[in-house]
Amino acid sequence: MTKTDRRFGYAAIPLAALIAFSRLYLYVHFPSDVLAAAVLGVMIGELAFYADRRWTERRGT
Repeated sequence: MTKTDRRFGYAAIPLAALIAFSRLYLYVHFPSDVLAAAVLGVMIGELAFYADRRWTERRGT
Protein backbone atom coordinates (compact mmCIF):
# COMPACT_ATOMS: atom_id res chain seq x y z
CA MET A 1 0.00 0.00 0.00
CA THR A 2 2.87 2.38 0.54
CA LYS A 3 3.58 2.43 -3.20
CA THR A 4 0.08 3.57 -4.10
CA ASP A 5 -1.02 5.60 -1.06
CA ARG A 6 1.77 6.68 1.27
CA ARG A 7 -0.55 7.94 4.03
CA PHE A 8 -2.31 4.58 4.32
CA GLY A 9 0.89 2.61 3.88
CA TYR A 10 2.73 4.42 6.66
CA ALA A 11 -0.18 3.65 9.00
CA ALA A 12 -0.47 0.01 7.88
CA ILE A 13 3.20 -0.92 8.32
CA PRO A 14 3.38 -0.24 12.09
CA LEU A 15 0.00 -1.89 12.56
CA ALA A 16 1.20 -5.02 10.77
CA ALA A 17 4.37 -5.05 12.89
CA LEU A 18 2.32 -4.79 16.10
CA ILE A 19 0.06 -7.63 15.01
CA ALA A 20 3.08 -9.79 14.17
CA PHE A 21 4.61 -9.02 17.57
CA SER A 22 1.35 -9.86 19.34
CA ARG A 23 1.26 -13.26 17.62
CA LEU A 24 4.72 -13.99 19.04
CA TYR A 25 4.01 -12.48 22.47
CA LEU A 26 0.87 -14.56 22.95
CA TYR A 27 2.64 -17.74 21.72
CA VAL A 28 0.06 -18.20 18.97
CA HIS A 29 2.68 -18.69 16.23
CA PHE A 30 6.34 -19.61 15.94
CA PRO A 31 8.77 -16.89 14.81
CA SER A 32 9.34 -18.78 11.55
CA ASP A 33 5.57 -18.65 10.86
CA VAL A 34 5.47 -14.88 11.31
CA LEU A 35 8.60 -14.32 9.22
CA ALA A 36 7.34 -16.57 6.42
CA ALA A 37 3.98 -14.78 6.39
CA ALA A 38 5.69 -11.37 6.22
CA VAL A 39 7.91 -12.45 3.32
CA LEU A 40 4.98 -14.04 1.51
CA GLY A 41 2.85 -10.93 2.03
CA VAL A 42 5.54 -8.64 0.62
CA MET A 43 6.06 -10.91 -2.38
CA ILE A 44 2.35 -11.09 -3.16
CA GLY A 45 2.01 -7.32 -2.75
CA GLU A 46 4.92 -6.67 -5.13
CA LEU A 47 3.52 -9.13 -7.67
CA ALA A 48 0.08 -7.52 -7.52
CA PHE A 49 1.55 -4.02 -7.86
CA TYR A 50 3.61 -4.86 -10.93
CA ALA A 51 0.82 -6.93 -12.50
CA ASP A 52 -1.60 -4.03 -12.10
CA ARG A 53 0.91 -1.55 -13.49
CA ARG A 54 1.58 -3.75 -16.49
CA TRP A 55 -2.14 -4.34 -17.06
CA THR A 56 -2.92 -0.61 -16.98
CA GLU A 57 -0.04 0.12 -19.38
CA ARG A 58 -1.46 -2.37 -21.87
CA ARG A 59 -4.94 -0.85 -21.59
CA GLY A 60 -3.50 2.59 -22.17
CA THR A 61 -5.19 4.28 -19.21
